[in-house]
Amino acid sequence: MPYFLILPLYIFLLIGTVVAGIVLLNIPKLKPYARYVFGAAIGSIPGFILANALLFLVAIGLVNVSMPKSFDQVRGIAAAVTLFICPFIVSFVGVVAGAILSIIVVRRKSAQHGS
Repeated sequence: MPYFLILPLYIFLLIGTVVAGIVLLNIPKLKPYARYVFGAAIGSIPGFILANALLFLVAIGLVNVSMPKSFDQVRGIAAAVTLFICPFIVSFVGVVAGAILSIIVVRRKSAQHGS
């Protein structure tokens, strides 16, 4: 699995998002938007973890599923794609979905409190 590439990129993204939030906190006009940036950073963490945990379960299921011998090559290709290509896609989708959901939560909480 290519997590030796994905994890450093994700950590770089997470640190960059937090730094952007800190910068926004120090600019009076943009200070209200900092909560959304911090929310996106925090929300991306469970999105990343859950998406990759789901991919791991799919990979285990793919290896353990019983198929006729004639499907061994298909299963091998599917396993290779699942292990080497899908982590990039799944990680991206998990991070984006987690960030969007957390921004929605922050927006609703902000609307409830009137700030």
